[in-house]
Amino acid sequence: MRKAGRNFFFPAFAALYYEEFWPFYVRQHSKAATRVWHFIGTSFVMAVSSY
Repeated sequence: MRKAGRNFFFPAFAALYYEEFWPFYVRQHSKAATRVWHFIGTSFVMAVSSY
């Protein structure tokens, strides 16, 4: 895996390349609470942007 500089928005990650990010993303979205928050956030943005 490649290494990159420190990421300003996600300091916990040294690099956010696809092969490093995808397993993390899948693990996080296997949790019901994460899916609920994702749905709430997406719904909120869609509601605000359609207003």
